[in-house]
Amino acid sequence: MTVLPWRRMIAVVVAAASFAFSVLAGLAGPASAADAAADAADAHRPPAAAPGAYPGYRFALAATRLVVCAKDSKSRIGRLSAAARALNEGLLPECAYNDVQHAVDAVWRRGTTIYVLPGHYRDATVSIVGDGTPGCLRCDLQIEGTGDRPDDVVIEGGFTRDGAWARRVGIYAVHANGLYVRNITAQRYSVAGIEIDWTDGFVLDKVTGRWNGSYGVTAVGDDHGVIDGCTVTGNSAAGIVTAPVAGVAGARPAVEVRRCRSAGNLVGYQGGDSVYVHDNDISGNAVGISTDPGTSQRHGSFIANRVHGNNLNPYGNVWSGRCAKPPRDRGGDVLCPATAVPVGTGLVLSAGRQNTYAGNLIYDNWRSGASQLGYARGNRWMGNLMGISPAGTTAPNGLDFWWDRTGEQNCWQDNASSWGGGVRSAPPALPDCAHPSGAGAGIPTWPTISACTAYVPASAARPKGVRPPGCPWLDTPVRPAPR
Repeated sequence: MTVLPWRRMIAVVVAAASFAFSVLAGLAGPASAADAAADAADAHRPPAAAPGAYPGYRFALAATRLVVCAKDSKSRIGRLSAAARALNEGLLPECAYNDVQHAVDAVWRRGTTIYVLPGHYRDATVSIVGDGTPGCLRCDLQIEGTGDRPDDVVIEGGFTRDGAWARRVGIYAVHANGLYVRNITAQRYSVAGIEIDWTDGFVLDKVTGRWNGSYGVTAVGDDHGVIDGCTVTGNSAAGIVTAPVAGVAGARPAVEVRRCRSAGNLVGYQGGDSVYVHDNDISGNAVGISTDPGTSQRHGSFIANRVHGNNLNPYGNVWSGRCAKPPRDRGGDVLCPATAVPVGTGLVLSAGRQNTYAGNLIYDNWRSGASQLGYARGNRWMGNLMGISPAGTTAPNGLDFWWDRTGEQNCWQDNASSWGGGVRSAPPALPDCAHPSGAGAGIPTWPTISACTAYVPASAARPKGVRPPGCPWLDTPVRPAPR
């Protein structure tokens, strides 16, 4: 099991009980803290997928391969590390395509690898359409950037002459079973940098999705998927979105998101059924992690993530009129949100069911560390450390937990806080897992939700959007003073 370095600093001591937790006792030394944090997370990690369920990586050089290069590939190769330079100098004479889509179209055998040499591929879209059958030529496809880093190979949608988005999606795959995409950046698309739909078996490995009109990386209707080591930033809706195939029902993860960094988006991660989101750094967004409020989301496992400093407020870009301008003319890659979210919130669970949040480090979120609302049911918040930075300093959340008091079988247990004497929450007392919540009328959240849904983004007709009265979500919360 991989343990992120920050977890060595978590001051948590946990003993086993009915839910594998009993006591969260306070500060400990670095070694024991690392062991305790690992135990806290491991107790709630979901079952692993069967071996071979995910496509494997084909190390260079693959026998069946195609090579893509750009006009500037030769000059960029000279700036690589010695090992990467040697690989690329060997591949450059094989280059037969200057466009990734042309190489995809030329695939003649299942299991082909496409090597994309360092370069800036402008006005580019890559579409991979498979059929999921044994004869599918474009299944088991691997597309790999051959630079030292993802930003050595950039595919960009860019803008039209009048400044509008030129392309919708950078890499789009549908029914492309066995797809493996590695070490590539996709940027400046109206919808998404990378989108994988209805695919059984895919890996996105060290990819970057940045400065897109909606999403960095999105996966819809998929099964046996892994998003590993990604970087997503500057996306106006969400950095990472997953809406896996229904029917898994929590027996195993349908999609796993691990070791990613999501920063500077409206929402860092937004997800659906049977997801396993773990060991990620989610920071500097308006909201860190959110379930998909438009679905009956359930069976998510959110384990050992660092969720901190999610206080970005992009709505000033709307009120100032910047978002009414064409994307090219906004004075930088600015966020222009289409929906209202509660700025300053680490995690939002809305109407979800049977989710587990365990062993997370949640701090410096000025509205609340975590909010649960909308008749969410059967959710567990276990062994999370609230308001403590990796350095061990106090970085409080506004509230650690906020709950609208609706939904049955919810519980909070063994969570510790910088506030001392238990977590700081509303209501002050939260049900533990021996006595989970029962049915209740809750508190009236509908007036706030209704007010905030009246938000209107910028448009030609309303260049400064509509800022609804009675919606506190769009205001930056006051930073809580350390205790």
